[in-house]
Amino acid sequence: MATDRLLTPTETAARLRISNRGLLRLRLEGRIGYTPIGTGENPRVYYTEDDIEEFIRNERRAPKAAKTPRRKAS
Repeated sequence: MATDRLLTPTETAARLRISNRGLLRLRLEGRIGYTPIGTGENPRVYYTEDDIEEFIRNERRAPKAAKTPRRKAS
């Protein structure tokens, strides 16, 4: 576990270099983990370093292989 510190949505969005709305979309799509704090209709939402690291690992894409140029037929 990287750390137990809870980050606000604004802090998390800044770390990922996305908007708060983009972070909300990721959360609603189930693509990033979060920690709800509180009860009721609108609990506060926080993120951990582990949530961020796991999201980055899951979203990482391997680079595409470089295409070799075709040789013209003579």
